Amino acid sequence: MKNIRGFISNYPSAMYWVAPLLFFITLVGINFFIYNDWDSFSGFLEFLIREFPPLAFLAIGIGLVLATGEVDISIVGVAIISGVICAFVNANLPFGIDPFGIWGLFIQLITVLMFGSIFGLFLAYIVTKYRTPTLVLTWALGIILVNIAAIIANPNLLVFVFGEENSIRGTSKIEFLTNTPADLYELVWSPGVQLSLILFGLAIITIKFFWLDSRAGAIGANADSAVYAGINPKKTLIAVFIFCSACASIAGMLLALKEGNAPVSWEGRELVAIAIAVLGGTSLAGGYYNPFSILCAAGFWISLEHVVQVSDFRIFEEYQQFLPFMIFALIIIFVLILSGNRLGGLGLRHIHVLPKARY
Repeated sequence: MKNIRGFISNYPSAMYWVAPLLFFITLVGINFFIYNDWDSFSGFLEFLIREFPPLAFLAIGIGLVLATGEVDISIVGVAIISGVICAFVNANLPFGIDPFGIWGLFIQLITVLMFGSIFGLFLAYIVTKYRTPTLVLTWALGIILVNIAAIIANPNLLVFVFGEENSIRGTSKIEFLTNTPADLYELVWSPGVQLSLILFGLAIITIKFFWLDSRAGAIGANADSAVYAGINPKKTLIAVFIFCSACASIAGMLLALKEGNAPVSWEGRELVAIAIAVLGGTSLAGGYYNPFSILCAAGFWISLEHVVQVSDFRIFEEYQQFLPFMIFALIIIFVLILSGNRLGGLGLRHIHVLPKARY
């Protein structure tokens, strides 16, 4: 144990390989020990691809905020109300536009991104202008957003919304996959997979092109040194909070398209997203961030959920749903013990000067 902690202390980027390793081991275990044929394993892949995108977008967004040393737990509220907006736009597109055609999806995407970006800008303004503690602030804003979404989704309060209890009816499910995919080609080229891949690609390009990961990690590690290196902490925080809220709005849109309605009972997923970001190597006190590792951590969580669903642990069904949380929590505790100061944020990180053209 001491040798491992020493190795991580000398090579802190080694923590970025924990999540990919766990995800790979889980995939191999599911393939060889739970399923032994393609038809069964393709069912797992269908579950993974359906459940992965919304949670992964939450995680890469909140991870970037954690890298600055701040936190944003309003992401679920943003996601839920974005799902409501998406559902309403989906059901009321003008001129006979196909909701799942290129223009229909584009309009829905732009609408939720506008909301997420405006909310992120509003949140960043409060944080940078008044130096408000982000934990309590984002918790309060998240509760407000969730309740607004619940009010809008209640057909007894707004007659122009034709909905059911806790959801807005009007969206039909986007088929992420066929019920029984015939082969890997059909799996990969399904509409939902293509949409998710494009959005993930755009998110990664945004992070890398604008150096958001390096800038956020720099001010999270040491804000004074970041200023000396030529980084503007205020502008960086604004960009990070806008990106996080935009990711949350995309997560809400994908969730609504996946479910066929806009559920308003996704509370608690912000803590799962934070845990996923930490498993992906993000430091709770700032300084470290790797989106690819976070995506692997999200895949590991979804795989863990699937394993628990298909396994019989001989406990009450209402308690079995909490098993993924317990197993994931034990893994997080073990990783935190191994990492020591690395994820606790007490260590220092060398800050590289960024190209002036990028900030």
